[in-house]
Amino acid sequence: TESGPYYDIFDLPARGEAGGVPSGTEAYYSFDHSNIHFVCLDSSDSDQSVSGPMLTWLKEDLASTDQDWIIAFWHHPPYTKCSHDSDWELRSVQIRENALPILEDHGADLVLTGHSHSYERSFLINGHYEKSDTLTADMVLGDGDGRPDGDGAYVKSRDRLSHGTVYVVSGASGKATGGRFGHPVMFFSVNKLGSVVLDINGLRLDLTFIDEKGLRLDYFSIVKS
Repeated sequence: TESGPYYDIFDLPARGEAGGVPSGTEAYYSFDHSNIHFVCLDSSDSDQSVSGPMLTWLKEDLASTDQDWIIAFWHHPPYTKCSHDSDWELRSVQIRENALPILEDHGADLVLTGHSHSYERSFLINGHYEKSDTLTADMVLGDGDGRPDGDGAYVKSRDRLSHGTVYVVSGASGKATGGRFGHPVMFFSVNKLGSVVLDINGLRLDLTFIDEKGLRLDYFSIVKS
């Protein structure tokens, strides 16, 4: 019904007034900022079926953008082993199986989610849509740390023919409840309060996780050729 405090407080670009294809709803939408195309999906209440309105719109929206970067965000993580488990929770399963193939086919670079009260960050991956134990080596396109001063930044081509997405669970800004961790797509996981800082300069993306004391606990970069 698009009613209640969330919809009353925020005015969201349902008509494509900030770039992107109009979604006709404030539940999910897209917008452009500089050379970035942001996509917000609704993993809580909207139909997540492939033929439903949200994912039908998503295909059209991603096909229409020519921005250098695609960053998507929503609530329920497609991969997590913390205070929640993406192998079994329905909303995580649905968004992983139905939305991720669309995003990855169109070259999405980064996905940001919450729900699990932790910080978890994946390798550069592509094509992992089933349970955690089905991950294979060919799905991990960048198995290093993604750090310029470590194994090197993850590299993608600007034309989106080089696929690969990094998935970040950033649910520890309000509280950190921990968990057993250990999802195989994740390079780094930690049970610490903190926030994600995202910087994009041209064809370079830098993401940093900073704890409540200001210490840098994780970071990586994606560079486009």
